[in-house]
Amino acid sequence: MRTSVIKISIDGTAARLEFEGTTATAEGAATAGRDLLIRMTDHRAWIRIQPDGRYSHRVYQRSEAAMSYGVCKMVPALTP
Repeated sequence: MRTSVIKISIDGTAARLEFEGTTATAEGAATAGRDLLIRMTDHRAWIRIQPDGRYSHRVYQRSEAAMSYGVCKMVPALTP
């Protein structure tokens, strides 16, 4: 399955996802425990990121669901 880069910004419990190559964004709520969990605000999708960078991403479209797995690469935010 083709994948793309997603930039995840977290401020407190607010999460914002930006998808490379498009102007699409998604808003969500982040909770931190052993894993970081981001639940999207306007639909049932979620992303779980484990401390070692492994992630699982669940997306629901129509009556179907899709799951992806991979590894996140942490990149420090650039400051102006």
